[in-house]
Formats: sequence, C-alpha cells, structure tokens
Amino acid sequence: SAFCLFFSFAICILTQARSAILAMFLAVIVLLFKKKKLMVACLGIVLFFMMLTPISNRFTDMNPFIALRLDIHFITYEVLKDHPITGIGYGMETYGNKQYIDLEAYQKRVPEKYRGSYIHSDPHSIPFSIAVRTGFVGLALFLYILFATFKMSFVSIRQEKDDYWGRMLLSAFVALLVVEFFEPLQNHVHEVIYYTLLAMITSVWKLYNSDRTEGLKS
Repeated sequence: SAFCLFFSFAICILTQARSAILAMFLAVIVLLFKKKKLMVACLGIVLFFMMLTPISNRFTDMNPFIALRLDIHFITYEVLKDHPITGIGYGMETYGNKQYIDLEAYQKRVPEKYRGSYIHSDPHSIPFSIAVRTGFVGLALFLYILFATFKMSFVSIRQEKDDYWGRMLLSAFVALLVVEFFEPLQNHVHEVIYYTLLAMITSVWKLYNSDRTEGLKS
C-alpha cells in the first residue's frame, strides 16, 4: 500500500490537480486513522511538498476557480429548475446538445459577474450531473447508494479481527467521490473503477456478516 501511495502522491503533485490532492489528503486520513503518528507524518509530507511546488498557488489563488465553477453550477441549477423531477434524460450528450438544451439561453440567467467566457457541455460534477439528467428522483437514489455504501464500509471497519480491507476500500471510495464532485468523470474507465469498488465493499461486508453469523451459531 505504501508503494501505491507513493506513486499516487507523485502523480497528484506532478499534475497539480487540486481535486486529486484533496482526494489523496482525505484518503490518507481514512486509511491511517488508527495509526495517528503515521497519519500525521504522511499529511505533513503532503503539505511540505505542496508548499515547495507551484500547486500551493492553485489553492491560494481561488478567484478564477470559483468564477468558473459558479458559472457551471448556476447553469446546471437553471436547467434543473425547468426539469426538477425526472431531469433532461440520461443521454451522455443531451446536456451539451443545442437541439435539446440551449445552454446559451440558460447562461443569460446567470448573474453577469459569474458568467464565464466559455459554456461547458458538462455540469463538471457527478452529483450535479446526475441531478440534472435524472432529476431529484435519480439524485435521491444516488444518495441512497452512497449511504448504503458508507454504512457497509463502517460495519466492515468495526469488525474485531481485521479492518484492513474495509478501511482500504473506504479510503479509495472517498478519494473517488472527492474527484467526482469537482470533475466530469462519466466515462467507461471511471465507471469500471466505481462499480468495482461498490462490488468489493459489498463483498467484504457480506463476508464479515457471514463470519459473524457463523460465530453466533457456534
């Protein structure tokens, strides 16, 4: 795990992606929560290298980032207001297709100080993307899946024998969710990773429940 963590850290620093750095930061906390000294050391190393590289400027100079994201989210909000229940449909290209959704018209509703010079064809966030494509019905189902996943993860972590798999999978899932919240990740590679994590979390939870049931019977 240390080997994988090292290369993940190097990739995050070299790409200078804020969402990836934040995801790794939270993943380290989840993974090493029981080992406080090691966790503090790892987080200290992350912060140290951040201060030595230009990526620190990307966190301190937030105005362009905020303006860009607010423009996208305002447009998404306006589209969602017109299609609140079932959304615009889950076609991957529907949102950015002028034949179905006129994003330029929606951009005119955005306060002028938050309008960007470029209209993005994606909400740039998985929760917002699901909400605008499937409405509040789809968003509620998505949030329930997240709730069930976290619940199963915490049950697996609380087991007395070995919480390694539960904690490792939860840290990976948290990292993925953080990146999902800031980036458009709806592609086949992301979906394979996402649903593989869901399947593994469910499998670990099921194995723990099976062992617990057998223990109670004996």
